[in-house]
Amino acid sequence: MKLFQGKNPPYNFTFEYPEGWKMKETGYRGDYDRVEVMGSADKNPLFIPGIFITKRPRKDGHTAANLMSAWIKEESHYRNFKILDSKTFSMAGVQGLETRYRYAVSLPPWSVSARNVGVIKRKVVFIRGDAAYQITFSGTEEQHKIYRPVFDHVLKTFRFTDK
Repeated sequence: MKLFQGKNPPYNFTFEYPEGWKMKETGYRGDYDRVEVMGSADKNPLFIPGIFITKRPRKDGHTAANLMSAWIKEESHYRNFKILDSKTFSMAGVQGLETRYRYAVSLPPWSVSARNVGVIKRKVVFIRGDAAYQITFSGTEEQHKIYRPVFDHVLKTFRFTDK
């Protein structure tokens, strides 16, 4: 495993991720900042599994519940969208929500030979201080089975570096 230690600010956290995975930090003009950790495309090169950690400024009225609800509403347009489970979640000294859901995408995109592939996303949302955080794992159903321990490890090793 490799330790992520980004620039602080905006990344006031660390976590461990697999050494062979590619990491990228991206800032979107103050709207939000994201760390993307992309896995390998072993058996399905059309869908690369990834873990995305997004930090955005908290706005008045933001709660983990209404942020999760807004995200689910945005994602629910996908074909065969279904929430698999949702629960409260505690990590790194904060409380939040975790939701796991699935949907179908056509792969390869824009191809007459495309087939429906099931995708599972697991999303953790929480508020800490003046920021809202989302940690998401995205992969095909097969990738979810294989890489679930990786996502669990990211969550287990996630720590804040500020007080």
